[in-house]
Amino acid sequence: MIYKIFSHHYAPKDSHKAVQFFVDAKDEDELYGKLREEFCWDDREDDDEDFKKKIISCKGSDDEEVTAFEDLYYGLTTYSWEECKDLSQNDFEVLEKAGLTKITTFM
Repeated sequence: MIYKIFSHHYAPKDSHKAVQFFVDAKDEDELYGKLREEFCWDDREDDDEDFKKKIISCKGSDDEEVTAFEDLYYGLTTYSWEECKDLSQNDFEVLEKAGLTKITTFM
């Protein structure tokens, strides 16, 4: 499956949402594993398995239950995903040529 990865940046005077890149993974469990280092989710102090379940059930870290909105002086960036159900082979090739993927093959 191909997943679209979003970033959401929140700051006191600005905020935006953008598509970061696309990732190929067989399911959300594998996707979490691929994104874990990218977004430093492995630096968490809480129980790793509980955190993983929260991230997967929320489809990313863009949820109040997962993300602590304490000090936004410098802003906060969260990440989420959705499955790209309508992505064709041609669409994928265009994205890959544009450098917008972190995947090498279309499944």
